[in-house]
Amino acid sequence: MLTLSLYLALTLLAAVGMLAAAGWAARGGKVRRNLVGLLLAVIASYATGFLLDILGAAVTGEVPWPGVVAPAFTWLVIALDAAIGALITRAVPTALTVPFALNAVLALSAVGFRTRHLATGAILSALTLAVYLVARRRGRV
Repeated sequence: MLTLSLYLALTLLAAVGMLAAAGWAARGGKVRRNLVGLLLAVIASYATGFLLDILGAAVTGEVPWPGVVAPAFTWLVIALDAAIGALITRAVPTALTVPFALNAVLALSAVGFRTRHLATGAILSALTLAVYLVARRRGRV
């Protein structure tokens, strides 16, 4: 039980830290907003790709489902928190979408090794478009 409490406390601490960094960047200049936004987008993209890869391994039977639950939850929290933080920074849409696009290209280039990477790349490609549209819309407000 202590291990679970420590795990949840550290996850919450990391989430609060990322959102605090996003809030700090949003109050700063253009360069700070774009750099912090890019950094948070890189974290969100990596966490999302890793989450999709873990779930793909479980779906294809390479990893048993019970071994996927805790890591999937962890990467989901990191991905959502970093993505929300990246949007809070009000960085330019390009800074927020390039990490997702690069991660999608990497996943699609690995399709020859494992076919589950096709789904990962396709979802990351869709997320690239979604992040761009949300960031662009948010910049107009």
